Amino acid sequence: MPKETITVQVYPDDNVVNRTIAEYERFGWEVISNQRMQEFTGQTKYGDGSSENHYSTFNKITFSRDKDAAWYEEVRECERQYRQLEREADQMQRALPSDRYVGERVAFPKLSLILFFTPLFLVPIILIIRFFVCRKKYKKEAAEWERTQKSKVREQIVKMSEEIEAKKAEMIKLVAKAEIAMKTKR
Repeated sequence: MPKETITVQVYPDDNVVNRTIAEYERFGWEVISNQRMQEFTGQTKYGDGSSENHYSTFNKITFSRDKDAAWYEEVRECERQYRQLEREADQMQRALPSDRYVGERVAFPKLSLILFFTPLFLVPIILIIRFFVCRKKYKKEAAEWERTQKSKVREQIVKMSEEIEAKKAEMIKLVAKAEIAMKTKR
C-alpha cells in the first residue's frame, strides 16, 4: 500500500496549526506527527563577554495519504486546483492598489534649524522657503491625484475584491467536491 507524505511548517499558534490540519484533512491527508521545533537563527554577543542565542519556533506537521484509495486521483486533482486558486487569490490580494496618494513626502529640513542660529542666516531662510514651496507642490499633486485617480483606484479595488471572492467561492466548491469524493469512494 503506497503512501504519499508531505511536511508543512506553520507558525506555532494553536489556531493556525488546527486550521492547517483541517485544510489538509479535507484532501484526504492524515496527520502522522505534529512537532514544535526551534531553529537557531543567530547569536548576540555583549561587551561583558556574555551572549544570547536566538531561535525561531514553528510547528512541523507531517501528513500522509494512501495512493491506492479509490478517491485518490480525483481528490489530488481537486487539491491541485485548490492550491492554484489559492495562489491566484493571494497574488490578487498583494496586487490590490492602495487608494492613498503615495507621492513624495516633504520633510522639514532639520539642517535649517541648526543653521538658523549661525552667521549663515540666509541658508536657513532659503531652506525654509524651499520647504514651503515643496509642501505646496506636494499638496497640489495629492489633490490632483484625489481628483483624477482615486475613483479609478477604488473601482479597481472593488473589481479585484470581487475576483478574489469568486476565487474563494471556487476554492470552497473544490473542497466540497473533494470531501464528497472521499466519502463516496471509500
